[in-house]
Amino acid sequence: MRSTGTVRHGTSPSEPSWRRCRSPRRRVSRPAATTPSFLARARVPPAFLEVADAVDADLYGLYRRLVDLLRDDGAIHPGNDTDLLPRELQALAEGLAFQLVTWPHRYSPIDARQVVARWLDALCDPPAPGK
Repeated sequence: MRSTGTVRHGTSPSEPSWRRCRSPRRRVSRPAATTPSFLARARVPPAFLEVADAVDADLYGLYRRLVDLLRDDGAIHPGNDTDLLPRELQALAEGLAFQLVTWPHRYSPIDARQVVARWLDALCDPPAPGK
């Protein structure tokens, strides 16, 4: 096949490869790609969504506070985006919780603790002696 120098389907070479692979002619089953939160929102009463949003905001506040405390203590490696870190931690925690609930025979709480410990170790400097 000869390259014409044009990009198909409105994508550009600077886009990630996973985006360039999409084809409007190929229909993919959507249920496999639908997130659990979308499914939950599609089937619950609005009052529950208000509670879920409040819980989400409270959890985000806890992750934000943790990152702020680590930043204020000087423990976070320079170059980390402290505005994005709370969302990263929230995604990590929610992903681990989803794994533990969905596949308890494959993942244990010990696995989850080790993942969180490795994430925090990669994020932070080790504590100074005597701290």
